[in-house]
Amino acid sequence: MNFLTEFAEYSKGTEAPENYHVWTAIGTMSAVLGGRVWLKYGRFKVLANTYIVLLGPPGNGKTTSMGFGQKILRAIPGINLSAQAQTKEALVKDI
Repeated sequence: MNFLTEFAEYSKGTEAPENYHVWTAIGTMSAVLGGRVWLKYGRFKVLANTYIVLLGPPGNGKTTSMGFGQKILRAIPGINLSAQAQTKEALVKDI
């Protein structure tokens, strides 16, 4: 099985729409790859960076879906996550 299929099975049975889980899985893969994997495109390196925003009304599962990705990322050594709201001082300390 591939990661997307495994993630869909892992996150099944929640109130979040399936497309939230798909995009959360893609964002999770991007965070794991970081700058370590890239494609050469002419003179440029194309990194796996993604910037994903889950949009929807309150209470429809955005946080639930993101929680699954965060749980996976927290279990991987070397992956650092920041708080959703953080002071400049705390961010500098984390870095």
